[in-house]
Amino acid sequence: MADAPFPNGYPTEETRQELRDELFFQRAVQVYLSGLAAVNMLAIRDGSEAKFGSGYNILPTWKKRMDAKAIIPTPNADVIYAQSYLDLKKDGPLVVVALPGLIGMFTDFWQRALTDVGVGGPDKGQGGLYLLLSPDYDGVVPSGYNTFRPPTYNVFLFWRAPLTKGADGPDASVRGLGAVPARETIRLTTKSSPRARPAFHGEADLVRLRHGAARLGTVNA
Repeated sequence: MADAPFPNGYPTEETRQELRDELFFQRAVQVYLSGLAAVNMLAIRDGSEAKFGSGYNILPTWKKRMDAKAIIPTPNADVIYAQSYLDLKKDGPLVVVALPGLIGMFTDFWQRALTDVGVGGPDKGQGGLYLLLSPDYDGVVPSGYNTFRPPTYNVFLFWRAPLTKGADGPDASVRGLGAVPARETIRLTTKSSPRARPAFHGEADLVRLRHGAARLGTVNA
């Protein structure tokens, strides 16, 4: 385009067509790039729900620490992972209980951070109650919660439970704080319930992912 003719400072008809085509192309590229985050998140959710089921009480959890078989861009080998997909449109506001020791976060479905959970979050690693309100919720907002209102109805819950040193490397059976198993930390800290209930009744269904047995990829491009 640098050599496109502009006689007397005006584009020729051919130059005008080239400029318009270039503008449309650049806009298409930006639309594609802007949508990647949401498309990727939807693909991960749909793949997970097709394999393990859907609902706020479904929490796919890795049974062991990550290895080279995990189709994930940046996995860490010193934590146990769990991730879930919350639907505030379907279930309404949700309360998620986080006990001490987690490293996690909530994001909206554009992968924009809502808050960290754990050491980097408002509970400072001491555990706490997180209240997620739907974008259109107009009711009373109770006190005593770490309250967040995402801009999307769908929320991504992503947990990491730290491991401790074992005889032959990181030990998935215990975490850094006390002798509570890392997988037990995940189980205990991912209770969520519709806000209409005064407290959580029941526990999350844990799906143990076995590398090689359950092919759950998170790379979409």
